[in-house]
Amino acid sequence: ATWPPHTVLVFHHPAAETGSAINSGTELLALVAAIPPTGAEVPSATNPWLVKVGPGTFDLGTGSLDLPDYTTLEGAGQDATIITASGYGPALGTVIMGVNGRLSRLTVNNSGGSNNETAVLIPAGAVNVGIDHASLLASNPSNTTGNTYAVYAGSGTLFWLEDCVLIAHGAHTNYGINAESSTSVTRLDSVQVTVYGSNPTGGWSLGFYGNGASPRISNSSFGVQDGGTVVGIYASGSG
Repeated sequence: ATWPPHTVLVFHHPAAETGSAINSGTELLALVAAIPPTGAEVPSATNPWLVKVGPGTFDLGTGSLDLPDYTTLEGAGQDATIITASGYGPALGTVIMGVNGRLSRLTVNNSGGSNNETAVLIPAGAVNVGIDHASLLASNPSNTTGNTYAVYAGSGTLFWLEDCVLIAHGAHTNYGINAESSTSVTRLDSVQVTVYGSNPTGGWSLGFYGNGASPRISNSSFGVQDGGTVVGIYASGSG
């Protein structure tokens, strides 16, 4: 009775428990999947949900944590709460954001092994998405194929990042942020991007790649190295 409405607390299993990261990841997936998709309790502008995650590592395996619209996922700190996955594909990310979604105070990692490893996916049309005080990491163990994205934002998205660390490395082409036709309201403030380990034969290292995107960038750094083409900020199209 004393918690705010629709606040869910998730705590990590003791470290001594065998397979605790897998168990915790499975429980976190089940908890988010149980948020009602319809009815009076569905997340909305007047009925937002908050999922607070305690310290520990939450291993999603090849799964994705697909947050409903108007849902905030908040950890216990960048070094305390770690959500990791090894799933990959063009429509997958370790965390998939919804409209009016928030991601805060945690680390998100994707270390798959094939193509399109993505830490955070902002799907096409997802607006008013905010990420703050987060570390977003994407890696591929082989730099001969595939892409990595610390953040992939589809077309028509509107998002902001504040006080974040983004790292992408190890694939043929690595992106700190890939933004497809996002609006000028999108902003990056105090974001540190590091991209490296791209294939020296035809690979790309891109700190920020905007295809028609027009973000507002301040107090941020884009460190890029390795690969056949290396660009800190790459503005393509009409961005």
